[in-house]
Amino acid sequence: RINLNASKASVEATKAFSDNELDMPVHSSIPNDEFLYLHRLEVPERTGHKPSNTVFPRWLKGTKPKSRNSGWHVGIGVFSTFRKETPKYLRSSFDIDVGYCKMNKVIKDKILIDDAIETLYIHYKYIRLLYIYFSAQSKVVTSVSWNSFTDMCHRCKIVDQDCSLTEVDNMFVAVNQTEGTSSEQPKDQDGKNLNPDRDLCRYEMVEMVARLAIHKYYKTGIAETPAEAVTMLFEINIEPNVTLDDPNDFRLGELWTEGVDKVYKAYLHY
Repeated sequence: RINLNASKASVEATKAFSDNELDMPVHSSIPNDEFLYLHRLEVPERTGHKPSNTVFPRWLKGTKPKSRNSGWHVGIGVFSTFRKETPKYLRSSFDIDVGYCKMNKVIKDKILIDDAIETLYIHYKYIRLLYIYFSAQSKVVTSVSWNSFTDMCHRCKIVDQDCSLTEVDNMFVAVNQTEGTSSEQPKDQDGKNLNPDRDLCRYEMVEMVARLAIHKYYKTGIAETPAEAVTMLFEINIEPNVTLDDPNDFRLGELWTEGVDKVYKAYLHY
């Protein structure tokens, strides 16, 4: 029961009828010295939100903090030194990779080369994901092996009558040809070659994608320009057949959080 503390209150009640009749509002005025008895209380369901993210406990009087924001951000967490994949960083990374590619040996026209390069940049983030995914399946995790790459070609349905496996093999060998001796090639801190002769490093993966697109769609006359050939390779072969998640979604949504940061910091000394 509810004690009405006002002098007079206008109460709207709903009288429930049978399923064949409509609900009709009933208005009444109740004196302040009487009680209103509720026989049924209906609470509408909340929809369109995540309770775990939007519903917070009530604070006792005088204990509520000034702000719910603790002041934590990624810049003060354990992942503060992790290089973020910003558009500026991706462009810089792409320019470095393309600088190593032998695009002038694939296309002679500089205008066509420049257009193809800009189209490659549009898909560069996906090329990086391809490189990470298929290098993880290789013996050396910093490069894509021949077996992993042929697996990608078969999954993407690149190999067919217009692009045989032998032709893919020839392109793979051509991309792996580097200038200089093995002693001049970059190495890691353990002295291992960062660019194996029979595997694809990242910039070679970029060049290999370009060669596949040009051979399959431009040289066969299906695409009018190399840039269009690159677009067709991604729209027809790669993206529909290899679905890859953006690691930044996981980092921002699950990993780079205050709760995870506290756990890492609690065990850093072990």
